[in-house]
Amino acid sequence: MNEIDEKKTDKGGNSSGERQDERREERREYRRDERKDRYGGHMRGGYKGERRERVEKRESEGRDEIRIDIKDEEIADTETVREIVVPGDLLDGEELRAGVGTYKDDDGKIYASQLGIKNTRANYVNVIPLAGRYMPRAGDSVIGKVVDIGPSNWLIDINAPYPAPLHVSETPWKVEFGDTGRYLGLGDMVLIRVVNVDETKHVQVSMSGPGLRKLVGGHIIEISHSKVPRVIGKGGSMISLIKKYTKCRMFVGQNGRIWIDGEPEEIYLASRAIEKIENEAHVIGLTDAMDKYLSEEVKKIRGKVVTEEVEEKESEEDSENLVEEHEEESDESGREEREE
Repeated sequence: MNEIDEKKTDKGGNSSGERQDERREERREYRRDERKDRYGGHMRGGYKGERRERVEKRESEGRDEIRIDIKDEEIADTETVREIVVPGDLLDGEELRAGVGTYKDDDGKIYASQLGIKNTRANYVNVIPLAGRYMPRAGDSVIGKVVDIGPSNWLIDINAPYPAPLHVSETPWKVEFGDTGRYLGLGDMVLIRVVNVDETKHVQVSMSGPGLRKLVGGHIIEISHSKVPRVIGKGGSMISLIKKYTKCRMFVGQNGRIWIDGEPEEIYLASRAIEKIENEAHVIGLTDAMDKYLSEEVKKIRGKVVTEEVEEKESEEDSENLVEEHEEESDESGREEREE
């Protein structure tokens, strides 16, 4: 055996290429086992036959897809359903890429990794979770609450499992050491941006940037963070609709907190509209339904205001009449006394 063959062969007689193939196969098996443990066995390998049997059984029973029916005669039947998936469900689309809430196996097939609604957009298939805690991501704009004050930073609750310290260097102010309480107090609400989230889930936030500030006045409501895209709407259509009818100033944080500022009646109407959107987020054609709902509610409010104005005007007129009658009676009694 020559020198080259000796370098390519180990003590057991296996070539270096065979050893690499063995290591590669070991890594694949390790990843399979890891995914099996993570997703409850909804993976390839020994579970592939069980998956096929389960899918065939569901198809035979007519339950291959869990759907939510929407009662809207103007929308075609193919557009009146949204598919709900569970972890391990195969997501159709060979040319699609795995997005949020999904994973891809070694065969290139995409499966759901969480319970939620299947959503396909921009060549990506995603699973929008039905519930769960907000997990911060770099670039998210969120509404936070000051829960603790340190000499050089504030601890901000951003509605996530992990607190977010805000350092004085990440604010628009020049804060002296130990003077943090002068600028932000406990319970203050702030509009901030997530700068970075590292492997240990340490969240770095900043209040330096356009529009980022301390929120003064207004009203804060909270919804599930997974319903935020529905409240904003495609291209901001839904939030613009609410602003149009309520005349409120609003900001929707990615962590599910929404700041609303305006007249009390307008804030109340905007809050009810957002609650309705959260409860009916699965409905297709929701923007048109909300347009109709807000239009009717505004008419009711305006009608009530007009009625109150009329009643107030009538009350003022009655008061003026009573004053005039009282003055006339006083004049008559005065004349009678002079005649006597």
